[in-house]
Amino acid sequence: MSAHYERATVLLDQHRFEDAVKELKLATVEEPDCPFTYGLLAICLGRLERYEQAIEVAAKVIELAPDLSYSHYIRALVHVWRGNLAEGREAANEAISLSPETAEYYGVLARIEFESSNWAKAVAAADQGLMLDPAEDVCLHYRSLSLSKLGRREEAEQGINTLLVHNPEDSHTHIARGMLYLEQGDAAHAKKHFLESLRLDPTNEEARHGLVNALNARHFIFGRALQLLLYLDHFRASALWLMIIGAIVAVRMLDRLVKTYPDAYAIAFVIKVIFFSTLILIVVAQPLFDIILRLDREGRLALTENRLRASTLNMVCF
Repeated sequence: MSAHYERATVLLDQHRFEDAVKELKLATVEEPDCPFTYGLLAICLGRLERYEQAIEVAAKVIELAPDLSYSHYIRALVHVWRGNLAEGREAANEAISLSPETAEYYGVLARIEFESSNWAKAVAAADQGLMLDPAEDVCLHYRSLSLSKLGRREEAEQGINTLLVHNPEDSHTHIARGMLYLEQGDAAHAKKHFLESLRLDPTNEEARHGLVNALNARHFIFGRALQLLLYLDHFRASALWLMIIGAIVAVRMLDRLVKTYPDAYAIAFVIKVIFFSTLILIVVAQPLFDIILRLDREGRLALTENRLRASTLNMVCF
């Protein structure tokens, strides 16, 4: 490997992605046929959210080494970051077929299945990877998150605790631990883990989002809304749509019932007030409490620039 490549790996570890890209472009001039140089370049571009460029570079990696499992692993990664889960799954499966003994390939497949809400499949993929390497952190991470979604909270906590023991300096592990605390309604401990995640990786937007939720959860109303949203997050999108349709049908049936039995009006009114209040709360809770955070010295620092701008527009709307 060239000296530029070696410098790029150091810069990548320091989260200096722009500088790493510059070094890797110089490395590709020196070694134009090296798939690993292009692979690292695709990773850096992906971390900079320049996804289309990352996908183009990943295609170059495949072109240079179509029979190399690493090539398909890189393609899987950049497609997952872009949100192209079907393409990512295809690439991950191809990487596994070429090198079934590599645990980290099962980790990216577990992530794809988790983000597709296929939590049981995510656990199965992670288990395959952990059979090869019991300490594979991506497998442990997405196995724990998937177990939490499946309601197997104790097993999820065991997995996260194992990750914290093996690698207490991993930003994503602290996010997972923080999310578990949020689901349990423990905003104070969740806040500590999100802050630790940001200390380890100040660029981690997922940690910043979690910190905002942890700070908002201190308020009674948003805390209840957040608990409801986290509970609903355990359901597939199709199940949520069925629940919404069922609730609308139930409200219509309630209106018909009141016409037949006028004495039931008061009960029906209370039920409808609770239903629509909950619905409105879910919609307005996040923007409303972002405004409250904006007015709080500690909370303002947690909001991203995008959310600060959004809170300005929300204030105008409110």
